[in-house]
Amino acid sequence: MVRFQQMGITRLFIQLISGRASDYERLALPGNLGTAQTSLMLPQIFHLPHYAVRILYGLPEQTEANFLVSARFCCKYHAPEIIFSRFTVPSGAAWQALPVSQSPMPALQEAQSIPHAAREHLLEKGYIEYLPDHFALPGFASRHELALSGKEDFLSFGPGTISRTDGIACQTTPVLSRYIACADQPEKLYTVIHA
Repeated sequence: MVRFQQMGITRLFIQLISGRASDYERLALPGNLGTAQTSLMLPQIFHLPHYAVRILYGLPEQTEANFLVSARFCCKYHAPEIIFSRFTVPSGAAWQALPVSQSPMPALQEAQSIPHAAREHLLEKGYIEYLPDHFALPGFASRHELALSGKEDFLSFGPGTISRTDGIACQTTPVLSRYIACADQPEKLYTVIHA
């Protein structure tokens, strides 16, 4: 966290586990329930001003109650920004290696009720839904996320960042060595991601 501050990083993504640890392992997803609390405390301890918590919903066998525990956890630690992400079946090698009997599909009916219940809880706690499934405390809406969906020009610097010019969104390479190597040829840094 100290190094992040020294490098000028002002926004951090935390992937918070939102189901049973055994399900995450079976689905070949990253997540460790034991470190969830620490993950939410560290940015506050080191005064990182803006961080976002991303929570998956629609996991196989995930219940509305499971997801609400994670949402309440974020509110307890005053996470400035919370993003709900719909689970999609992974395409990676770890998932492909699972036998059919061990690769359950998302629970569609439960997935439809989860964001609605969690949305009500966040709004009661003072969060604003500034984009669909994107919530933030006042003043903490992500300019990065707004750049993806908005129309206004937006310029950002650094590896993996997004800018918008004349309605076209571009993203710089997330690889730091390539970003530095292209300093004299900035046109090679950007890839168009949305027009």
